[in-house]
Amino acid sequence: MLCHCLVLASTVGLALASPVNRWYHESLGANYFQTNGFLGNQLVSSYILPDGTLVAGTAEWTHGNGSAAINDPSPFENHPDPFLSSGSVIVVGKQVLVTNAGSNTFSAFDIDPTDPARPMYSNSYPSGYEFPNSLGASPDGKYVCVLNAGSQNGFICYESSDSGWQHMPTWDRTFGLNLTTPPHGPVGGTPSQITFASDSSRINVAIKGHLPTDLNNPTGNFTSGAIYAFMVTSDAAGQVTLADKPVVYDAGLPFGLLEDMANPGVFFAPDPSAGYEAFDFAANASVAGTVPNQVAVCWAAQSNLTNNFYVVDIGGKANITEIAIDSTTLQGEILSQHSLGTNASGTDVSIFAPPSMPTENWMYVNAAAYESVHAYRITAPGKFSLFQRYRFSDQPKGTVSSKGFAGQAVYYKA
Repeated sequence: MLCHCLVLASTVGLALASPVNRWYHESLGANYFQTNGFLGNQLVSSYILPDGTLVAGTAEWTHGNGSAAINDPSPFENHPDPFLSSGSVIVVGKQVLVTNAGSNTFSAFDIDPTDPARPMYSNSYPSGYEFPNSLGASPDGKYVCVLNAGSQNGFICYESSDSGWQHMPTWDRTFGLNLTTPPHGPVGGTPSQITFASDSSRINVAIKGHLPTDLNNPTGNFTSGAIYAFMVTSDAAGQVTLADKPVVYDAGLPFGLLEDMANPGVFFAPDPSAGYEAFDFAANASVAGTVPNQVAVCWAAQSNLTNNFYVVDIGGKANITEIAIDSTTLQGEILSQHSLGTNASGTDVSIFAPPSMPTENWMYVNAAAYESVHAYRITAPGKFSLFQRYRFSDQPKGTVSSKGFAGQAVYYKA
């Protein structure tokens, strides 16, 4: 397949952002990612304009440091997949949270709904263990959990309060996985993502298996991973408790886990061992599917316009592939595929659904090797097209450039 982005560049004339330090009152929201700097991490915030384009907002220090998994075989900055995970930056209510993998913390920034690309640093919190690489929040924003993938691995959770996030020690859970800090990759049997179910009945953790080539896999054999489901219950008095042990479901190499917005109870995981996997945990059913020409499909987001999933491949042409899942059979269908660009190192992805424009969604995909975020317009099943390459040269003044930048999250302006 020809590189879709090159075709667009030659025929459309892509919009370029300008790093002007100003307030865009007409913006519909904001886009966030982290630079993952080893000597100082930054949260980069950009305005989302009414046509979907990104323009410079601010770059704020997180008061923590980044890190990267061991692949080469030592950690290094500019690693295109530093965390081997999804969800290192999330939005919870009127806050954006970001992991600091090198400091074993996460940072919270307050969002001004009228000016969302100028979040203000609030506080940093311990991750509990080592190498925090994913954050997950309950649908009501009351709880947030931070996942750790280092030698001390597991997760801890916090509850919101008027004075900030309060640690909930009874929700601390350890995995006892044989990992290092930083962990080994490119897969390494590491935890990938932590999420809450849409009904808050469980906390799900995706944990990858091992590739034969993993540096921490002396067997040289492929081993499968798992989804850990920790059940959440409440009693008549409203006391909420978390199960001590998870229900464990077999999986391949799940790099993330998304619940189908249109079909609660159906889950989707990008998986480089095949392409993707769909789950119905209540029925104890799963179906794996392949992605054409995939090298390593690791990230995914879902559109509420098409109800389809869009997965991102870090290798080769860094293809973005659109997949429709049948909620009854769990079978998938490939609807479209476009390239970020050869060796672009596509990573994290987010989708913005502007309420004022119900006929389209905007998808933002990190192209790590190009040091840019590519913006795509989704208009119908099987139809999405590139309309902007937002480069580090377009970022706010003071942004420290890095090919190891990570995370993708969006905020909808009130």
